[in-house]
Amino acid sequence: GCRMVEMTCEEHDRHAAGSQFITHTIG
Repeated sequence: GCRMVEMTCEEHDRHAAGSQFITHTIG
């Protein structure tokens, strides 16, 4: 569970940054 949470946090952080970047680029 802990490992999953840590990996999710990292992925979420990167994914969130990428999503924002894509959103701003497309928007």
